[in-house]
Amino acid sequence: MPVLLLLAIVLGVVTGLLRGGSLDALGRVRVFRPWLLIAAISALVIGRVIDGTFAAGWVAATVLLALFAAANIRLPGLGLVLVGVALNTAVIVANGGQMPVSMSAADRAGVSVHSIVTSTTLDPADRRTVLRPVGDVVPLAVPHVQSVVSAGDVLVAAGIGLFGALAPVRARRTLDARRMSRSRARFRSTNHAETDPVAGDA
Repeated sequence: MPVLLLLAIVLGVVTGLLRGGSLDALGRVRVFRPWLLIAAISALVIGRVIDGTFAAGWVAATVLLALFAAANIRLPGLGLVLVGVALNTAVIVANGGQMPVSMSAADRAGVSVHSIVTSTTLDPADRRTVLRPVGDVVPLAVPHVQSVVSAGDVLVAAGIGLFGALAPVRARRTLDARRMSRSRARFRSTNHAETDPVAGDA
């Protein structure tokens, strides 16, 4: 998933810049309660490094991300990210705290079966797997970083890419509109001052 997210970020930002956005404008995007997003990411990290907390980490991340989304409803792509995280959470919780992985997809991607079998967060998918179609079933055969991702991962990546493509453009247009408005206000103020008669000039 990290590779997929990195690709989504790069492609999204490049697209946004090509469409007239700027990194300066992207840095000026107003985000409310950013600590909720930081907490959601932290929950996912903790769930991976502390045994037995994988499912709890995803549940916590979903709740925190939902709160963040409610506070930042206008941010492009955020809805897709939330749906993707929630979908992954549903699959993990439904399968006893592990993400089911398609062995055929792992083989196509070149992922070691041993790494899946011995993982504390992954589990080989079989007939008993719940919500199997939305588990890790999409092979990502990127050289040196092969992986298998889920539909939820794809939605998260799509949301991040959409944010990178749209946010800098919207922010740039907003900045330009504000600058134009200030310029017009200064022009009107200067013009008004030049045309007003001097007080007491009689």
